[in-house]
Amino acid sequence: MRLTDEERGWLDGTRGPAVRRAMEILAALGEIYDAGRLVPIRSAQLAGVSYANLGAAGLELLEAWARDGRVACPATLNPAGMDLLDWRAQGIPEEFAERQLRIVRAYETMGVRVSCTCTPYLVGNRPAPGEHLAWSESSAVTFANAVLGARTNREGGPSALAAALVGRTPAYGLHLDAARRPQVRVRVEAPLDSAADWGALGVAVGLRAPGRVPWIEGPPPPAEESLMALAAALPTFGGSPLFHLAGATPEAGRWPRPADGFVVGPRELEEAYARLDDGADGIDLVYLGCPHATPQTLRRLARRLEGRRVRVPLWIAAAREVLERAEADGTAAAIRAAGATLVADTCFVVAPLRGRFRRVVTDSAKGCFYARGANAMQVRLAPFEACVEAALHGRAPARRVSVAEPGAADPSRDAAAAPRAARGAGTETERDGGGRGEAAPADRGAPSGGPAGAVADAGPWRGRAIRRGAATGTTLVSPEPLSFYGGVDPVSGRVVERGHPLAGRSLAGRILVLPTGKGSTVGSYALYRMARAGTAPAAIVCAACDTVVAVGAILGEIPCVDGIDIARIPDGRPAAVRGEEVTLLD
Repeated sequence: MRLTDEERGWLDGTRGPAVRRAMEILAALGEIYDAGRLVPIRSAQLAGVSYANLGAAGLELLEAWARDGRVACPATLNPAGMDLLDWRAQGIPEEFAERQLRIVRAYETMGVRVSCTCTPYLVGNRPAPGEHLAWSESSAVTFANAVLGARTNREGGPSALAAALVGRTPAYGLHLDAARRPQVRVRVEAPLDSAADWGALGVAVGLRAPGRVPWIEGPPPPAEESLMALAAALPTFGGSPLFHLAGATPEAGRWPRPADGFVVGPRELEEAYARLDDGADGIDLVYLGCPHATPQTLRRLARRLEGRRVRVPLWIAAAREVLERAEADGTAAAIRAAGATLVADTCFVVAPLRGRFRRVVTDSAKGCFYARGANAMQVRLAPFEACVEAALHGRAPARRVSVAEPGAADPSRDAAAAPRAARGAGTETERDGGGRGEAAPADRGAPSGGPAGAVADAGPWRGRAIRRGAATGTTLVSPEPLSFYGGVDPVSGRVVERGHPLAGRSLAGRILVLPTGKGSTVGSYALYRMARAGTAPAAIVCAACDTVVAVGAILGEIPCVDGIDIARIPDGRPAAVRGEEVTLLD
């Protein structure tokens, strides 16, 4: 990657230790992903705020950055683990609150605006088409790329902070045209009547076309809240942090319609709903506002609650600035009059709610995923109106379908998409002026490992070193992407995502083999925390390593290599990773 003289000076420490550390991260990413240069960014959105997911290791890291680090561009902050003003009323322990406030002070010291929302585009950080960003928070990244037409990779929290401190980010991946080209056509042949339906669409597409940029046709242009729901669900369930919706998103008309594709009809939506229904008929909490609620959603809720009273807790989360507007126009008072709770600065994805609520109903597919993993709740996905009625009557809404193991899709409906989807997650990219880029599905290997003894040779297989190092251990092979936040317990190192092929298995000390990462951009901090706790994998081998996993491996000093045909690596075999090579040991 070409650096200017000024940038080389920053890397050498002319702007102090924090900027030097930031430049080390950015330079490493630039080299890994063949970026030609750094590009100035309009803004940064920083994930990694809740003490529930950062832990002591993350707090220590942030306070070290804050000693001399100051942001060089506008930067906004993701939700914290509690309402910063009313945390006692939420039942937050004082020890947690003290550490959470230290995290917020560290960001404030660095000049970050304490917006504490996953919807920065609702509180003034709304970029224009074509502007370069360094955003973490997976739903905000996808919304910025798809709906606003801005350009950002799915940054890990630490790499977004590094870019904010420098004011620049490496030009690879979704900053470049080649990675924004649609790769799979999705024809929707089912009515999408609610934001929950659009979230279910994101589940269906993410699971069946992991890492591929979808071009979606069929539904009429929806309200912004529905686009937010799709943007939240798609990357959570393995999809690309970019989609194109015909007639609705700014870049959809720029590209030819892909030839390969599949249909999402009523059956596929029902299967997505069934995946997010744990079958519990009781209800302890109804939660709305994931992503954070818009002013329109708050007014809609106030109208539906008028003259009525909830029977079970109903929480709705929004950015504090949005709630202040609701206070001014009377919307907030109307909601509280019904007994509902307005939540600022946080959400149930990152708040420490484990053990307080067991069964939750929400209109957010993303919220279902993280409520299960991070807070061990039973979930049910339902449309907004059904959620509100559930809170008012104290009964869970009717199931969308009877709960059953989702069946396989009819091969005739997606036969054209299957061969390419099987080659591995990732997006094609180009270096500034030509090059390999972040990941190319055609040459990054297949997303499945065989049983022990299923390979013809023991390697070595040579790939691309993401973080150089050496490690030995027993292989643990996943055929599916993994989210290191919400999908893995960092304390034990065990996979907690329900239904994942590795569910219940420990990553600690293993050679983890997987297609790529998915989901939360806090995963970088989670990997760093696991490395500090001794629960991290000994090494990571990917078909296509995404930025979140790459940054976590760099910070946690975990040997990591990608570009490997992971279909050749069996599960449960002794193996070694050395630099860019992977070898079976017997």
